Amino acid sequence: MDNVEMNADESSLVPKVRARLPTLPVKLLKRRKQVNKDVIKQQRKRSTDIRKRAQTQKQLFHRPAYFISKARKSARDESRLVRSTKKKPPVDVPNRERLGIVIRIFGDTGLAPESSQILSLLRLSSKNHAVFVKISQAMLELLATVQPYIIWGYADLATTRNLIFKRGKAKIGGKVKSLTNPLVEEKLGQFGLICIEDIIHELTSLGPHLRDVLGFLAPFKVRPPTGDWISVVKKTHHSSNQRSGNRSEFISQLVNKMV
Repeated sequence: MDNVEMNADESSLVPKVRARLPTLPVKLLKRRKQVNKDVIKQQRKRSTDIRKRAQTQKQLFHRPAYFISKARKSARDESRLVRSTKKKPPVDVPNRERLGIVIRIFGDTGLAPESSQILSLLRLSSKNHAVFVKISQAMLELLATVQPYIIWGYADLATTRNLIFKRGKAKIGGKVKSLTNPLVEEKLGQFGLICIEDIIHELTSLGPHLRDVLGFLAPFKVRPPTGDWISVVKKTHHSSNQRSGNRSEFISQLVNKMV
């Protein structure tokens, strides 16, 4: 009996060894984590590619009615150009040259070749693109030709600064880059322009290097204005329910909705 009690006491003194859980090296865990990230990234890229292909196929496929409608619209635009050539409306030329903003508000459907060329000349290749221009008699004649597709007006200092700082990009060698002071100094420093504020001053004052600045800036990509933006734009040369045309100084209200 004593021996049994002694064996029990001795067994209680022996340390118990806990079963160790299976472990993995830290490198292997990190590798698995990276693999999981790569798999998720590939899945997201695959989903994006599928959506893009579906959108492209949707754009490529058009019913016959689409082409008929496009041809009719193009013919109507050509007829409009012929009428405007025969009977040109009087152009309200300002007393002095001013800085203007031109925004393209309609797409390519039904464009006559001449209208398409003028829009390309203005660098308004897509809808919801905006550019600065110098308003002169020659420019007014161009704007009158493509009036149904654009809206324009005179740019003030606040609107110019707002558009430059929020949507300003530079086009260098066919590539669009963010507008920064070092980039301005690198490309326009030879003209004494070393920062973004110098660009704004050159635009608003119609300085001697305005053409260089306009060529340096990329067309502004603006968003479509939300809500009933026609009611925001007051009457100028056209009725208030007409979307396109000259909005004079009131263009600022529209631009602020689109930047």
